[in-house]
Amino acid sequence: MVKRVIPFVFMASAIALGAMGAHYLKSVLSEKMMTAFQTGVLYQMVHGLGLLALWGLKDKWTNEKSFKTTVLLLSWGTILFSGSIYMLALNEWGNWGMEKIFGPITPIGGVCMIAGWVYAGNHWTKKSKMSLVALLILSSNFSWGQLTVSNITTYKAHLSWPAAPGANGYLILRSQDTITSIPQEAMSYQVGDYIGNAQVAYVGNLLAFDQLTLRASSHYFFQLYSWIGGILGNTYFPDGPQLDFTTPFNMMGTYYDGIDSTALTFVDDLKARIRSPYNKISYNSYDETMINDYAHVDTTGGQQIVNCVYSQFHYLFTPPFGWLPISREHTYCHSWMPSYSSTSTDEYADQHHLFPVQQNNANGVRSNHPLGEVVTPVSTFGLANMGNNDQGYLVYEPREVHKGDAARALLYMSLRYDDVNGLDWSFDYLNNVTLPGLSEGSQSLETLLTWHFQDLPDAYERGRNDYIQSNQLNRNPFVDHPFWVNRINFADMSYIAIPNDIHENETSFNLHVLDNGGIPVVVKNNNALTDFRVLDQAGRVVVQLKISAGVLRFQDLNLSDGLYFVQCSDSKGSKAISVVQHHQN
Repeated sequence: MVKRVIPFVFMASAIALGAMGAHYLKSVLSEKMMTAFQTGVLYQMVHGLGLLALWGLKDKWTNEKSFKTTVLLLSWGTILFSGSIYMLALNEWGNWGMEKIFGPITPIGGVCMIAGWVYAGNHWTKKSKMSLVALLILSSNFSWGQLTVSNITTYKAHLSWPAAPGANGYLILRSQDTITSIPQEAMSYQVGDYIGNAQVAYVGNLLAFDQLTLRASSHYFFQLYSWIGGILGNTYFPDGPQLDFTTPFNMMGTYYDGIDSTALTFVDDLKARIRSPYNKISYNSYDETMINDYAHVDTTGGQQIVNCVYSQFHYLFTPPFGWLPISREHTYCHSWMPSYSSTSTDEYADQHHLFPVQQNNANGVRSNHPLGEVVTPVSTFGLANMGNNDQGYLVYEPREVHKGDAARALLYMSLRYDDVNGLDWSFDYLNNVTLPGLSEGSQSLETLLTWHFQDLPDAYERGRNDYIQSNQLNRNPFVDHPFWVNRINFADMSYIAIPNDIHENETSFNLHVLDNGGIPVVVKNNNALTDFRVLDQAGRVVVQLKISAGVLRFQDLNLSDGLYFVQCSDSKGSKAISVVQHHQN
């Protein structure tokens, strides 16, 4: 490798590769990979010229071994650095899936080139010990940092790390699986860019940041990289092992301590609980709070996406967020509110029922219409429909995954604001007074309760509930305790002493519960194959199975004491029933 021809080979092939990139690869490679390819060509040309200069100074080199070592380091460094970038470009073009093989080679080449020039400097400065230290620092100091995490919630976590000496900045990758990809040399990235199975979560020169838009009960992996910036691009060095953690199921803690769903005062107690403390967040601050901190998704090029909850319309934007075509939807329509037409009330700005939606084709189409199941569509936008229900009234039907969220928002509003300032927020008042005055049909409470149990709170909704509490200070109890709707008659806001069976359709079976010493038995009156789901009070599915026997014995399920909800379904429909398990001592 210590041959005079090497620098000429480097320069000649660099010219050829540059021409190939300009005339052919430019049309088949991504912009970022094309930039990396050009960086590889430039490094090769520069080091070809550098090697040529070193050969010109060979006669002035007093130590033959030192000269050969320098040339070897620079030559092999160039081959590894530029060559691996070329292979990464070909890998993208051919879709070989071999970035994990070629990617780690690039920094090795970079270290060899750095070492070669340090070694050359050692010969001319005669400061061998200092050069050795410099070489060690340049080749290794970028793996000193290690990520740590604190203040983990369902919606964000605080990540921090120590400074890496010599680093110009830091890049952090995020994934919900073990990170197997690495940043490519000479390329720059923005938050939201994808690198293999990971996404860029942070780019900058700070030593800490808050990772927003996490989701409840989700597992995350993070990897920290330091980078050295140069005229020709960045070189990335992994800092420490991957960090991983799981977010909590929810953050309600002791919020409902003292609330007893079996007490006759349950409805009044729950009203008081969700009314105080309460901190009104300005309606105009929805974008600075909910959109900025929780409801957006990062994507490539530093852009973000906000989804219309009704239709799944994707709004792509470059921060900062601006309204239109997205707007804030009052799930409990402003015109429905007994306090209408004031826009300064708590209920107008309450974030528990505000959601981002597409304005013209979703918000404007929903208008004042009740939510319901569309039988005869009049208009469709994305996954949302507006049309007539089975009673012939106009209703608006959001996409399936938002039906439960919308139902819980309406039930919350009815409970939260009923009898505040002497105003009636019951569904009887809504359906008998308010909606007829708007020439609208009734808002079916039965439909809302069905949606509530069909679409139980998911990770997104639980995290959203926690985030809202962090600012507004109160929670939606039906997200935390889905079965509490069984204890409230929302028609007149009265208490139901015995939970009623919710979500019953026509089925080929009936359900009832036998109490067997505190360990219940759910009995159905046939032996047909049936799907059983057992859910806890937070709406988590704790047991899911198919059985043909007519009996489901709780003693076989290894469940702790508490209230459960058993949902059974067959080809004709489903039934549900509440079950309390209490082991006798």
